[in-house]
Order: sequence, then structure tokens, then C-alpha cells
Amino acid sequence: MTEVLIDSIGQHGDGIAEIGGERVFVPFTLPGERVEIAREGERGTLLRIIAPSAERAEPISPYFGACGGCSLQHMNRASYAAFKRGLVVTALAHAEVETVVQPLIDATGAGRRRATLHVRKTGAGYMRAKSHEVLDIDACPILVPTLSKHAPRIARALQPLAGDCDVSFTLSDTGIDLSIRSERKLKPVALAEFARAQKLARLTFNGDAVYMARPPAIKMGKALVEIPPASFLQATAAAEETLARLVSEGVGKVKAVADLFSGVGPFTLRLAEGARVFAADSDRPGIAALVKGARPVPRPAGADRAEPVRCRGVRSAAGRRRSAGQGAGAEHREDRRRGIVRTEDVCTRCGDPDRRWVSAGKRGAGGSVRILDACRGGRGVSAVSHSL
Repeated sequence: MTEVLIDSIGQHGDGIAEIGGERVFVPFTLPGERVEIAREGERGTLLRIIAPSAERAEPISPYFGACGGCSLQHMNRASYAAFKRGLVVTALAHAEVETVVQPLIDATGAGRRRATLHVRKTGAGYMRAKSHEVLDIDACPILVPTLSKHAPRIARALQPLAGDCDVSFTLSDTGIDLSIRSERKLKPVALAEFARAQKLARLTFNGDAVYMARPPAIKMGKALVEIPPASFLQATAAAEETLARLVSEGVGKVKAVADLFSGVGPFTLRLAEGARVFAADSDRPGIAALVKGARPVPRPAGADRAEPVRCRGVRSAAGRRRSAGQGAGAEHREDRRRGIVRTEDVCTRCGDPDRRWVSAGKRGAGGSVRILDACRGGRGVSAVSHSL
């Protein structure tokens, strides 16, 4: 046992202490705390908090510490926001990008609408911290109430039928969408009976939809999008609304927008309420869902008879670049690493449009911003970041 002072916090949220000139990482500790640890190499296990930090908060989950899902619930909201913003500032600084990073926007909302639970004979839940063992849970407070209450129960009920498996839940506006990954070969009729008993909207087994009472759908602006299995959605509805608002504000009033990596249309469909939008993505089922969802979207005031949204599924970044050259006044793109280094092709074909870029995380953010900044001739780039 060793008594140490936590000097700082690492990028993964572990407290850092210095012992004999060596750094030791101690999970669940905060800067300024004096703690007692058991050391093993560069890792330390927290045994006792001798002097707690004023920034320490009571975790909202009774499983915190044992569960491997969350690592910062012991940090109060203000400190958490500053820590997350600091990660973005550091990433941009390492890439030699000078820009203003705004305070973190809390996009927790009602909670996460997506979750993947692991199902074993011992129970259903998340993996234990630093382990491959499943921690059986009754509820998860970071999920939306419907999933927090029902997801663990449904997952446990599935074990006798599907055995050890992973189950992914998405709460749509029309009900729960459940996707199962299992090595067992199951008859669709048995799965359909299970889905019906659990009142699911849809059940997908190893990528194949075997039951659907009603299409899982998400409201995006004025459109209702029937989401394909395994579609990407922001973790919270609040995050999607916030990012869409920031993108719309950044694009401003333009006649045409090119939305590259559009997915099922969380940005496209909102932008289409005020401009003509070209949407491209390699996710063909996602594009098909976007096309269907875009049909009832009203045309912008004063627009011609052209459809408010044109969509194209593409196989490569080159296809996206060729497709996007349609005189767009603004371009929105998400950071998916392949193809972003050739953004200047889009800029040339679109007459050097204004650009708004959304990154899914801090990793690689600085490099991508630097690339886009170079494309714009050093005129600066607006960066948006969110985290949960």
C-alpha cells in the first residue's frame, strides 16, 4: 500500500501520481486528492481516499467502479465539462491549429437511446472494469428510462433462447428495435414469438430482420425516417438536435448544400427545410431510408420544383467527390477518415463553398481540421465537438 498525491488527470480520465519519478495511473481519482493505492507497475488500484477533492461527486450509478462502461461519474459536471473541452483543445494544439473552442454543450438530454448488453448465464449487462466478465445489472441510469427499465430484463429473458450473445437496443419513436448477435442457429418463429411477447417494434438476428410489428422510426426535423438495422444514430436525441442546430446555424441561408456522409439524414432532412440538399453516403440502406423519409419534406419557400433532397449511394470517396460538384453553396461533412484528405476536389468543383465539419470525437480531430483549413487557404474553420 502506498500513499500518493494525484497531480493531474490523463486523457482517459485516470488520475496521475508520480512515484520515484515514474507516473502511475489511478482510476476513479481526481487532481489534488491524497489517496492510498496498491501499485502494480504503472497502474494503481484505489484503496482509500484520504483527502477528497472538492470536485468529487456522488456517482449516479450503483454499479460505478465495478462496471466498465463509465469512468468519470465521480467528477462533478463543471469539472467534467472542462476536462472534455481540454481534450479537444489539446488535440488541436498538437495539430498546430489555432481556433476558439467553445464550452462543452451538455447533450445528455433524457439519456442514451442506444445500448449494447452482453448476455451470459450469469446475467446481462456490461463488462466489468478491466475484465471480460459480465456485470449483471437491473437498470442503467445513463439510458433513457424505457431502456433503463426494460433492456436488462429483456436481455436476461433472451438467454435461454439465444444463449451467450450480444444484444443491441435502440429506442425509436415507434418502439424498441432489438438486434441479436449469437452463434446459435435459431428458428425465426421462436424469435418472432419472443419479440411479440416483449412487445418489440423489430427484432434482427445476425443481421437479418426476423420480426417487425412496425418499422422503427426516428423523427428528424419534419421527416419521419424508418431506420434500417444497425443504422448509426447519435447516442442521445439531444445530441442529434444540438449538432443539427449548430450545423444549420453554421451553414446559414444558402440555396444549396452538399451533405457528405449523410447517413440516414439527421442533418440533411433538417437542412432541406431551407435549402436544396445533395446527400451522399456509402451506406446504401441508409440512403434508401433517407430517400423515403425526404418525400414528405416541404420544399423551401420560393424554391423551384426540384426535389428538396437528392441522394446518392456511393462506393468510394471519389464517387462522393464527383457527385458533390453540383454548385453547392455550402458543404457539411462528417469526419470519417477515408477520403477527407481530398476535400479540395469538392472545393474546386463547388466553387470553394463554405464548409462545416462534424467530428465524432477528439481522436484525429486536429489533423482533419488542419487539412480543411489548408483547403480554405487559411481562412479558419469552425469546429464542433460534443461528448457524453
